[in-house]
Amino acid sequence: MAQLVARLLAQGIEVHRAGAELKLKEGAFPAGTYVVRLDQPYRNYAVAFAEPQHYPKDGGEPYDDISWSFPAHYHLNAIPIADPDVRTA
Repeated sequence: MAQLVARLLAQGIEVHRAGAELKLKEGAFPAGTYVVRLDQPYRNYAVAFAEPQHYPKDGGEPYDDISWSFPAHYHLNAIPIADPDVRTA
């Protein structure tokens, strides 16, 4: 996990950790959960790393076998949170 966080930080993406358990509309998350807020300058990079990649169904094979989707590489669950209470975590 430290390698993943280092890669995000190297791209200028702000990464936070919850100091206490988070109880949000999307569920409960333990203390230490990583939080990447999307109200930051490099928001688009963070979104690109967290969302799965989608290829067109009729587009044939991708031109390469490289993915930038961190959930796929690191077997993570990237859960989008709409609950505004996450801002106070």
